[in-house]
Amino acid sequence: MFGVVPRVIWERLCPPDEKNRIAMNMNCVFIETAREKILIETGIGEKWLDKQIAMYGIERERPLADSLRAITGHSPEDITIIINTHLHFDHAGGNTILNDAGKAVPQFPNARYLVSASELAHADAPHERDRASYLPDNWQPMRETGQLEPMPDDYEVEGVSVTTERGHSETMQTWAFRSGGKTLYGFADLIPMKAHLSLPFIAGYDLYPTETLAFKKRILPQALAEDWTCLFYHDVDTPLCELREHPESWPPLNMSRTRKTLDKVLLGSSDSNIEFTDIRRLLEDLGFAERMKGSHHIFTRTDVAEIINIQPLNNKAKAYQIKQIRNIILRYRLGGEL
Repeated sequence: MFGVVPRVIWERLCPPDEKNRIAMNMNCVFIETAREKILIETGIGEKWLDKQIAMYGIERERPLADSLRAITGHSPEDITIIINTHLHFDHAGGNTILNDAGKAVPQFPNARYLVSASELAHADAPHERDRASYLPDNWQPMRETGQLEPMPDDYEVEGVSVTTERGHSETMQTWAFRSGGKTLYGFADLIPMKAHLSLPFIAGYDLYPTETLAFKKRILPQALAEDWTCLFYHDVDTPLCELREHPESWPPLNMSRTRKTLDKVLLGSSDSNIEFTDIRRLLEDLGFAERMKGSHHIFTRTDVAEIINIQPLNNKAKAYQIKQIRNIILRYRLGGEL
């Protein structure tokens, strides 16, 4: 879920289980207007085999229909519009349920199912990179009943603006609902959890990660300036929040200087731009002992076989030495205590 970001960084935010899985929700949104009852996304659904439930670690307190009744007071029959940002199984899995004969049928019999025509075309003919995410039982039954409505790449319905944003995939959409001068914005899978607010934190699933990065650089300042309420579709603890600017900008984490240096080293995006005094402080805080030999700073630690030998270059650490330090930190899994 975090792409090139090393585990020693992301596990502080999302601790994995023994199978390297992290906890994630599917946070669907219900909007009731004067004319429509809208459900944005339908979650992972309930059509899974025991083997798949064990593999993905699917846990649920109750079916989607029961949650809908408990939270909104409405049944699936009351819903008039379903909006799918895309048709991956964790966003469209609840579109359908199995009937008594084991056949997938629409879970919302009176709803229009809105999906972009571009996304629908890709779902019908996916490529090897994302084929496993598309399960035809999540849209084909509505095509058969006439409930599936292909939509433009950008459209609006009942105050909900839906916009195609390339990054996670070529045809995924985000959405915004504006009412009373306020905006509720859904990032879908471009920023699936609050941990992904930091610019380098981009899911390895994204087909176009540099475009996800460009989206984040564009949308987050706007969300901050306009005081949007933001929905993180997969977040467990904080699905809804308003953003506040942190003195250190992104990531919005109150980290020590040493912690920031460690993260900078592990990310590997600025090896030639790390202050020499910062790297010395990092090594000292990681438990290395320092001694001098001429202009060389020699660092050793009893449980680390390698010897670190660094020299400053215009008050910066040398890039190849940062790479060596990064490899040692990862090999010995250092820094978890910082």
